[in-house]
Amino acid sequence: MKKIKNIIYESSLYLLLLMGISLVTTFLLFYLNIDMSIINFLLSIIITTIVYYLLRNKLGIKTFKKSIILSIIILVITILFSSFLYDRSSDGNTYHKDAVSNLKNGWNPVYESSSNFSKDYYKDSSSNMEVYSIWKDHYAKANWILEANIYSLTNNIESGKAINLIFMYILFGISLYYFSNKLSPKKSLILSLIIAINPITSAQLFTYYNDQLGLTILYTLIISLISIIDKKDKSFIFTKFFIMSLCFIISLNIKFNIMGYSLVFTFIFMIKYLYDSYKISKNKFIKVFKKLVLLFIPLFLVSIVFIGYSTYIKNYITHGNPFFPVYGKDKEDIITAQEPKEFLKYNNVEKVFYATFSKVNNLMENKKTDLKIPFTIYKEEIKTTASIDTRISGFGILFSGILIISLLIIIISFKKLSKQEKEIIILLSLIVIGITFGISEGWWARYNPTIYIFVIISLYIMFKYYKSFLTYIFTFLIIINTLIILSINTIYTFKGSYKINKDLFILKNKTIEYNFNYGEDIGILSNLDDFNIKYKYNKDINDNNTYYNFINYKLISGDVDE
Repeated sequence: MKKIKNIIYESSLYLLLLMGISLVTTFLLFYLNIDMSIINFLLSIIITTIVYYLLRNKLGIKTFKKSIILSIIILVITILFSSFLYDRSSDGNTYHKDAVSNLKNGWNPVYESSSNFSKDYYKDSSSNMEVYSIWKDHYAKANWILEANIYSLTNNIESGKAINLIFMYILFGISLYYFSNKLSPKKSLILSLIIAINPITSAQLFTYYNDQLGLTILYTLIISLISIIDKKDKSFIFTKFFIMSLCFIISLNIKFNIMGYSLVFTFIFMIKYLYDSYKISKNKFIKVFKKLVLLFIPLFLVSIVFIGYSTYIKNYITHGNPFFPVYGKDKEDIITAQEPKEFLKYNNVEKVFYATFSKVNNLMENKKTDLKIPFTIYKEEIKTTASIDTRISGFGILFSGILIISLLIIIISFKKLSKQEKEIIILLSLIVIGITFGISEGWWARYNPTIYIFVIISLYIMFKYYKSFLTYIFTFLIIINTLIILSINTIYTFKGSYKINKDLFILKNKTIEYNFNYGEDIGILSNLDDFNIKYKYNKDINDNNTYYNFINYKLISGDVDE
């Protein structure tokens, strides 16, 4: 088990390094005005292998080879798996896939706006190909860059979603390595799987939504920060900061909210790290402080200036606000219209309460929440809980009860914990409470993944300090809560993907006129490109349906084989 754990850990480090180097390499080429191509990802793999060998060669050539082989296997499996499963989400099929496609086809966000690129590249293919340019130009782009790198390798837009699985594997591998030094092999395995496969990752696994990606990177960052201040963790301190640095760079370029969470967790834990150094001696404190300054100045330069230039710097130059269009005087309010109308009169605490202890629902502005008794299940909740962005009780049908038990376990068991465990849990709890009740979106699960940390803490306590049958029941409830989401989502995605794939193969190499059914889901046009389907926009088309009924189309050239 120990050897397997080490190989999984090393392959996780390799893949994390590959993601970081892919970002840096791509932006370096962008600055040199070199468009994205298959070369980007292949070059990144070569550079990563060299760097990884230089950093980890002391492990021995056998471990090095096994880690590389396992990493390549994970890459191949995740890319192939994602390629055959089609994104059924609204955001995924609008601006996310469109941004990834633009990057793969030559958009350079350092020098060009996406609207200018779309006008030139797509010409008359659609009514308004630059409709989502405000999001593509101004949002953080790390996920799109990584997804487009894979897309350039496969020429299948759906393959880019592989980074969801890759980062889940990275989180699992690093969690397993850390907790295996705290718990038995079996318990550390279960806990690590529960951390990686949670309600948010299960809901968005097959989509281009980036909330689950932000969650996995944030959780990996948090584990690295915990290991840094954990005096009992004897792992090499360089490796701990290495993981933290890579997660820091990537997390600052995924989503604005994840950037904020990452900065808060990193700042608080580094203050704790400095305080612990000060307790040893003033000289130790000064040395550690200098090292941290020398580390974080380059990290911020790489994150904000080098990789983040096309987002944060350009946003500030053009709008006087690095977080446009979500914040500032000219912001686009994307939350108010999507929350229950009654939330407009609630404060943040009330919103969190009703969003946590109500029936699972995807309520919009004209409906009301419906409180329920924890652990009760209603038939109408089953299907809704697998929604990609469930607004009310987004952590699952059983989560309200699980959260209550989790908080009780933490409070009741607090005296049992070691001094260091108490300190870490207090830090985590204060940050989570501050985020949850301090921001207006703290009630919405996909916008605030930190609440689930209480479940992870409580399960760790149960595994370490209790051997009763109640531990198995609690673990079972957590697993079932997630499996309900994952199983329904998987069944729905597999069924839909089979039909879509069949439709696209029928239309392959043919010409169609199309019209969007639910809005302008222009990201779907990338799927048509992948199958060499020629298309022309016609707002009057209302014939055949395909791609989850998102598109209406009419065949205008080529024979269709029944």
